[in-house]
Amino acid sequence: MRNNTSVRKMLAIACFGFAGLKLYELLQGPGNYAWQDLFSVGIFVALGMLYIYLIIKNNSKSSS
Repeated sequence: MRNNTSVRKMLAIACFGFAGLKLYELLQGPGNYAWQDLFSVGIFVALGMLYIYLIIKNNSKSSS
């Protein structure tokens, strides 16, 4: 199986980047945002955390 660590790192950075940009956009606005905006921030953060978990899991498995 190939090592996808670098791809997962880039995806985690992208997810956290998109979540940060969306959160920045929400904080700059007048405060009239929909639940979909907060949901998208949550999904991007959850996906970023999933990729970090997979990286850590892969590193601990390969070192054992």
